[in-house]
Amino acid sequence: MTGKVLGVNEFCVGTQSNEALCGKCHAGAGTCCKCECDCAVKKMVCPIEKIDCLICHAPNYKKTMTGPDPSIDATEAARNVMIPTRAMCLRCHATAGGGDNNKRGDLERSMGAAEISRDLDVHMSANMTCQDCHTFNDHHVSGRGMDLRVDDTETPTTCDDRRCHGSEPHSEGSMYNKHTDRIYCTAYHVTSYGKVQTVEISRNWETRHLEHLGANVMYHEMIVRESNPAPIHVWWNRWSEIMDLADPAVLDEDGVVVMAKPVGSINDSAHNANEGSRPCL
Repeated sequence: MTGKVLGVNEFCVGTQSNEALCGKCHAGAGTCCKCECDCAVKKMVCPIEKIDCLICHAPNYKKTMTGPDPSIDATEAARNVMIPTRAMCLRCHATAGGGDNNKRGDLERSMGAAEISRDLDVHMSANMTCQDCHTFNDHHVSGRGMDLRVDDTETPTTCDDRRCHGSEPHSEGSMYNKHTDRIYCTAYHVTSYGKVQTVEISRNWETRHLEHLGANVMYHEMIVRESNPAPIHVWWNRWSEIMDLADPAVLDEDGVVVMAKPVGSINDSAHNANEGSRPCL
């Protein structure tokens, strides 16, 4: 199991040369030590001076890899620290992969508005916060996506938490309750995503958009976006296979190099089918 340093990022490839962009959101200011190994594998704890608390706790804050963005007043930002709102969480989590609704697909900045529709998100439309589901223990957060390498805590975030819907969310005796041990709730209840902001479907690094051809600008790959695509369904037992930078690029049976994929099967009795998207190279 690898962390951010050695593992391939299925959207941005790697952290090397992307430090300036990654550093706009990731709270840690680089590795914890000067070793060449992956600190996440060694389960090292970053010293507090390596953490930029304001990216989570200050509204209208901006950061860089090395500290506050020069365009903002960091002292003023520190005077306005607060419990993170949805908009504050989404300014990073909705823009993972370099743009609004790029990497996650089911998270977009419009969800941070004071009022949103049930069709966009049933929980956020009820004015729920991210922390209502993603609980924290000493700043370690529960829950993760299937493309991530490390669990921050051993506490999973699930719909069948007894604080929420429970393991039998439907009326007593309903046949639908028989499926909850194998089929995750979102496999039924999330039928499309990218409802306001189009969602990224694929990236082609061999070409770029016409307006950039011949221009002396930073290289931008060709990105294909769609509105309201239907998710694919996969089995996931909360383990994932992730490519490392040293791994060879091997084509699978579909002729693509899969850099991250969920692990699981119908025989995993305690785990579920989930909805999601699978980015490929």
